[in-house]
Amino acid sequence: MPVFGNNSTIIPVNIKTSSYTIDRQDGGEEIKFEITANATATLPVILDNQIGDGFNIFIRNSTTGTDTVTIEASGSDTIDGVTTLDKDEVIWLRGFGTEWQSMDQYADGAVTSVATGAGLTGGPITSTGTISIDDAGVTTAKIANDAVDGSKIAMGSDAQGDILYHNGTDYVRLAAGTSGQFLKSNGSGANPQWVDAASGGGWEFVSASTASSSATVAFTGFVSGYDYKVVFASVLPATDGVAFQAQLGISGPTYRTSGYKGLAGGTTSAAGTVSSDNWSNNIHMSGTTCGSATDEYLQGEITILDPTAATDTNVFGTLNFAQTSGNRIAGTFGGIHTTAEAMDAIKFYFYSGNISSGEFTLYRMANS
Repeated sequence: MPVFGNNSTIIPVNIKTSSYTIDRQDGGEEIKFEITANATATLPVILDNQIGDGFNIFIRNSTTGTDTVTIEASGSDTIDGVTTLDKDEVIWLRGFGTEWQSMDQYADGAVTSVATGAGLTGGPITSTGTISIDDAGVTTAKIANDAVDGSKIAMGSDAQGDILYHNGTDYVRLAAGTSGQFLKSNGSGANPQWVDAASGGGWEFVSASTASSSATVAFTGFVSGYDYKVVFASVLPATDGVAFQAQLGISGPTYRTSGYKGLAGGTTSAAGTVSSDNWSNNIHMSGTTCGSATDEYLQGEITILDPTAATDTNVFGTLNFAQTSGNRIAGTFGGIHTTAEAMDAIKFYFYSGNISSGEFTLYRMANS
């Protein structure tokens, strides 16, 4: 029976429920195995059965489970194609000489032949097998733009503050520097590095604080190797007629209430002088009392030299303010704390009452 003759549009289906030996009368049919156990489809000997060139047979595995159909040739015949059909797989075989040729083969839409090219290994595959991506098989062109994020990058011992740079061969990790260091470029032919601030550098901002009915304004955490400066502006006392003062503190902080030696004084807008004021239990910056009216605010700065060194601590500064009388005063002050100990804090306050308002800014500068 011709398979695709002019007058035949339907292929007869011959259902089998177990192993079956195909006969020449089955030519042009579909042998459909509706099985519940593994089965074997045995092909006839091509020449012995005089079926020769042009004998066509379809074999289908229509199991409801995972059972297979094994196709076996007879005599010295061979099969050019798969010899095992899984569920829903079908093969079309054509006899030619002593060989059964596979004319078509598919499995529920699956690919039945995969050839490997650049970047793939494991093939070619004509029935079953595994295709793998070759080492270095994924190239830049295969990765979408902006598709790689930080979760795909690891340089080893990764930590906050690390920087990625190219050392001329590959990208490598530069571990975070220490607090206060700067990243230095050594030019196009060398690697970058963290370096300490250059000696003699300018003042750098550290922090700022705004007073608002505050008993004190304090800065802590001074570190070695720096001089410090506090600039204050628009500072008003809540109480009229009080002196502006400061105290140094050690770790804790614990503020020192004795051991100060210094002097404060100035001139007034009334062409007079302010009597000097000796220090003893604090840094007496104003030398006299300050007014609390809106335009009587205080402004100026204080410098503390190398406060964390275990030596006497030197301070000096300037300020401008108004007395209760309204006279403006341009003053200076300076002195020391006489105990050889490391100071890491300073606080500002008025002799009594709060600091009504004011801006305080801390700066530092490397001293070596």
